[in-house]
Amino acid sequence: MGILHQIKTYFKKIVIAFLMIILAEMILLSFGQIIARKVFLDSIPSADQILTMSVMFMALLAAILTTLRDKHISIEMISNFVSVKVNLWMNVIANIASFIITLYLVFAAKDYLAMNSDSVEIFYGEIKTITLEASLFYGFLAMAFAFLINSIESIFLAIRKVD
Repeated sequence: MGILHQIKTYFKKIVIAFLMIILAEMILLSFGQIIARKVFLDSIPSADQILTMSVMFMALLAAILTTLRDKHISIEMISNFVSVKVNLWMNVIANIASFIITLYLVFAAKDYLAMNSDSVEIFYGEIKTITLEASLFYGFLAMAFAFLINSIESIFLAIRKVD
């Protein structure tokens, strides 16, 4: 359990660092875009697209952080009426089901990227939009990893409480 907790802690720190970087980028780019439009009557090329993608990245990272904090899913109506042991095993089932669903999303994102790998849509300069969309695959992969860690932790916790 100690190793899992350390992995989870480091993973949380990495996700929080990415969240802070993206938030800072969004604030600076938004401020720059406002100044460019109001003062110079011009705009930063692709700023709106970058901000839109940044919002998507933030949402994905926030979902990963929520998963790592084990605040992602619960069945409150049932959990109030059953024993602690049943709640622990419901948590195991929810984590494993979430892991399987997220793993499906990883494969769906991989298939999507494979189907659109020859996309010639240019995002900015030489960067293709498919390059940015690849973050979905890695985001879902990170979330699946977080659910896997939660699943293992919840199994150990449920077994320990049963004894």
